[in-house]
Amino acid sequence: SLDMHKVLQTIVVHATELSRSDAGLIYEFDDASQTFQFRAGHRLASEFIERLKSAPPTFRDSIIGRAVMKGSPVQMQEVAMDVSYALKELILAEGYHALAGVPIVRGGRVIGGIALGRRRAGKFTDDEMELLETFANGSAIAIDHARLFHEVEQKNLALQQASQQKSAFLANMSHELRTPMNAILGFTDLLLDGIYGDLSDQVRTPIDQIHSNGRHLLQLINDILDLSKIEAGRIELTLGEYSTDDVVAAVLTTATPLAQEKGLALTAAVEGKIGPCFGDGKRMFQVLLNLVGNAVKFTRQGKVEVAAAAANGHVQYTVKDTGIGIPSEQLESIFDEFGQGDPSVAKEFGGTGLGLAIAKRFVTMHGGRIWAESTPSVGSIFHVVVPQRVTNPEEPRS
Repeated sequence: SLDMHKVLQTIVVHATELSRSDAGLIYEFDDASQTFQFRAGHRLASEFIERLKSAPPTFRDSIIGRAVMKGSPVQMQEVAMDVSYALKELILAEGYHALAGVPIVRGGRVIGGIALGRRRAGKFTDDEMELLETFANGSAIAIDHARLFHEVEQKNLALQQASQQKSAFLANMSHELRTPMNAILGFTDLLLDGIYGDLSDQVRTPIDQIHSNGRHLLQLINDILDLSKIEAGRIELTLGEYSTDDVVAAVLTTATPLAQEKGLALTAAVEGKIGPCFGDGKRMFQVLLNLVGNAVKFTRQGKVEVAAAAANGHVQYTVKDTGIGIPSEQLESIFDEFGQGDPSVAKEFGGTGLGLAIAKRFVTMHGGRIWAESTPSVGSIFHVVVPQRVTNPEEPRS
């Protein structure tokens, strides 16, 4: 167990009972204050525990301090006879006459100790002291593991906070970048349309390049904006009725010019009658358009097919292409942020490496899943399955 209190409580109970003691406790050593902090006890009065917590013992005034300084277990057969024991009056007032202390050390580092008390005077046997050493070793492991687990938790929390700050920064910066970029594209559109007069071929060519690269940059900015908003928890699904036929038709209308430029056939088929869906139709359009756009981009010749069918309360979309395909070892990583697979392919075809990551987030928020099948040089099939009616949308991951 990683619950330190639970583990230590179990240890001190068994240590007390198996050593035939009347009470027991476990301390953890605090390096900063150089004191022993109470962590777990058995058969101790609550007032005594509060006393130990409010005035934690040091090396000088505790049985554990003596054991740690000696580096091995120590015991007192009669507390009343020990004139140098600083806590003698407190211990006797609680009715204890015999004490045993065992240091908890791990890797040469002091971690704490176990203390046992008996209401009768007398010696702890060698077997009992050896047994207490065994429990001390178990306590060392429990405390060390709990400390490491706490450190990992703290680091994970810090990483999550840093990630949220990064996402918020990207969301804000992307918005600031998108505004001037829209203005640049707007003015280049006006120039290319001849609003400001006819352009010579010498001028039109660089303006075409500015417009083309501006659109590419705007797409990158939009992708970063979407992803950073999702990570920052600033995008939620806008649920409502939508039609699968309308979504597929809109994707086809938008992507057909891209396919025609490359001489590719783009077809769509909706199997049977799919009734009204309840979800975020805009985000589902974005998911399918991303998949179709990728299929067109990575297909040199042949066709791209989009299909939709309903079964068992879900709608399954498939986007199939005759493109370059994806190696099997990359089928999972392509859904990661900036996961573009083979660097040489990414260099040839370009792209941000964010589209599939965004698509996966939106599908997951719908309570669905997305995956791919592919054969290199043959083609790929992307599958998306979402509930026909979303009833419990997932919160965006932050």
